Amino acid sequence: MSTQVSSSTPGAAQARTAGDAPHPEPFNIRLWFAVISFVVIGALGGAFGFLMSEFVARRLLYREAELTQEFLQSIILAEHTARDIFRPETPDWRDSLESFTDHMVGLPGVFRANLYSLDRRIVWSTDEQMTGRRFDVNSELEVAFRGELFTEVNSISEITVKAEHEALRLAGSRRFIEAYIPMRDSAGELVGVVELYKSPAALEATIRSAQEMIWASVAVGALVLYAALYWVVRRGARVIERQQQQLMTMETMAALGQMAGAIAHSLRNPLAGLRSSAELVSVGDVETAKEASRNIIAEADRMDRHIRDLLSYTRNEKLVVQPVDPLDVARTCITDARAVIDRRRITVTFDEQSEAGRRIAADSVLLRQAIASIVSNALEAMADGGRLQVRVRGGGASGRVVLEIADDGRGMQPEILSRVSTPFFTTKAQGLGLGLALARRIVERYDGTLGIASTLGQGTTVTLDFAALR
Repeated sequence: MSTQVSSSTPGAAQARTAGDAPHPEPFNIRLWFAVISFVVIGALGGAFGFLMSEFVARRLLYREAELTQEFLQSIILAEHTARDIFRPETPDWRDSLESFTDHMVGLPGVFRANLYSLDRRIVWSTDEQMTGRRFDVNSELEVAFRGELFTEVNSISEITVKAEHEALRLAGSRRFIEAYIPMRDSAGELVGVVELYKSPAALEATIRSAQEMIWASVAVGALVLYAALYWVVRRGARVIERQQQQLMTMETMAALGQMAGAIAHSLRNPLAGLRSSAELVSVGDVETAKEASRNIIAEADRMDRHIRDLLSYTRNEKLVVQPVDPLDVARTCITDARAVIDRRRITVTFDEQSEAGRRIAADSVLLRQAIASIVSNALEAMADGGRLQVRVRGGGASGRVVLEIADDGRGMQPEILSRVSTPFFTTKAQGLGLGLALARRIVERYDGTLGIASTLGQGTTVTLDFAALR
């Protein structure tokens, strides 16, 4: 299967140079952690602080109501007036009521109190106009008549919502506590409900202090957690950076060693030939000297080709694009290699679908260099003859132009195929190992892809895929 490299739009190749190609920004772990952890820890801290402050406020309010309930319950049980207080028709109602209400109204912060009988009617109130009234829609009162204590905080702006808040007046704070307290007799039976309105000045101060302590603790805890985690990440990032620098140094040294080995291997043979030819010139006759001179020129040309390949691979030259037909470039490369093709008795065939819309945006010189490297490898794989097929397809509505160069030579093993386009990797006795690497780099510079498929003993197919020029 051929390997593919993703490509971008064809017009991008005309608007930038190879040296200006965009590169992804390095991942800044410290910056990302600083921002994301700050947001996450802040959100969690805020949610925790809000939930805890609400819990404490509600718990303190409920506890205040519980203490009030226990106080009032103890009074009616001690005075044995539980049933008389909520039943105006009893003879001892007024005496029992006065004793109970004196204690109740004397509680800190109480500014209104209502006593409800079992028929949900107010039998006594600090506000005389409320006495005798009944409110059919009062869900909080129904909770209390089920035997459950109910308390909540309201504000003056909300008092128009409930009918029982009529004519409510509150000096100072705009907030008040409303509590519905079920009362029971000594047998545990419900005898009525006490509704108290209390100014929460003292309780609000306590709640505010508790909430301030909670928020301060949350803030300090969040900052300590953030600082500790950031310190760990910062220290880890530094270690990673040092290791990356060491790894880059090791990779650079390995690449340099690999390149030096490839260059030394590629130049040693030509240098040996040069030396031998020079020795022949010094001791031989004229004919021998001429032959030796031709060898010297050939070996010098071979070294020059290696150097040009090396420079082409390492340079980032400005891209010069123009409309190019890849099949025309392939035909030119075949023509240049005609002597080798004829000597090795290789048959070349061309298979094209259509010339309409088959042009791409590329530099014909560089594209020719890439295709020439591919053709050269294909010819070397068919030393004893064979068939070279050049196929082109696409263009027009497809938006792609695909050039395939296939040979029926010896092919490659999978482990060789996986490394064949790696710089300075070669299985040839003579070669720098830059042919396919350089071809891939050239193709990708024009936003194309190069794929290689090969089967041992069956041949190799190289696929060049480009965006069609519109």
